[in-house]
Amino acid sequence: MRDIAFVVYPGYSVMALAVVTAFEVANMLAEGAPYDLHFVSETGGAIKTSSGMRLESEAFTAMSFDTLVVGGSTVPIPSTPGLIAFMRDAPKRHRRVAAVCTGAFVLAEAGLLDGRHATTHWLHARNLQRQFPKVKMDEDRIFVNDGPIWTSAGMTAGIDLGLEHFRGADENVDGGRHRVDRDCSHPVLAVGGPPHDHHGAPELETVAVAQPISTPTR
Repeated sequence: MRDIAFVVYPGYSVMALAVVTAFEVANMLAEGAPYDLHFVSETGGAIKTSSGMRLESEAFTAMSFDTLVVGGSTVPIPSTPGLIAFMRDAPKRHRRVAAVCTGAFVLAEAGLLDGRHATTHWLHARNLQRQFPKVKMDEDRIFVNDGPIWTSAGMTAGIDLGLEHFRGADENVDGGRHRVDRDCSHPVLAVGGPPHDHHGAPELETVAVAQPISTPTR
């Protein structure tokens, strides 16, 4: 079983929970429920989201996760020093680090996107580029995989990011990925606007457009 953690914080958007469903459905379809899902935060306990709903979370620890996913807020807000410190050390402890939508700002604040290709919601992409000029912004991508760092565009694009983990290069990494692809990918990818629209959401051609970035071993 692989531990997947979702980083939450005050103001976290409930729409960012969309990525959780990819792993939830994988647990339904794959034998043995391969993923153990965690919600983690700086303080632990109940975290108030942007809608007022509260999410119960575990406090940050030194535990290693297979994948650490940072969700976004409706409007990017400055991260606390504790969150930045936790994320700055994340690539040393976790196999994959991902951000959904404006969660990319958290990764950028921690310096994890310096010199890397990344994406975020089209509405905030140029703002992120201005604030963090070392980021190689690809604002017309549904998601970008640059080494161990993953970023997605909007909240629903996080589902595509999650599905890509099941169809990744290492076929033995994520159990049951073939069945998850067959049963989940079509309905998800068939929703959305026309391919190659100017808002960067070519959701009908995810596989063709969102190829991983090849980077040297660091």
